[in-house]
Amino acid sequence: NTLVIVEVKARYKNGYGFPEESVGPYKQKSLIKAAKGFIMEKGVFLSCNVRFDVICIDGDKIRHIISAFEDKSD
Repeated sequence: NTLVIVEVKARYKNGYGFPEESVGPYKQKSLIKAAKGFIMEKGVFLSCNVRFDVICIDGDKIRHIISAFEDKSD
């Protein structure tokens, strides 16, 4: 009973940092807001847990960060 929200970020050169570094506080708030809107609209998921993952594509490497951040507003 877990709804997983996934943000996918890609970097082909590290000049701008690692992919996960672009999922900062502003992006996290945006994803949390979108997830809450989705849950309210669908209503079915009100009793489920929500997890926020990040998929990082770094050149030819792919990493999956499980529970990359949490909604601390509740």
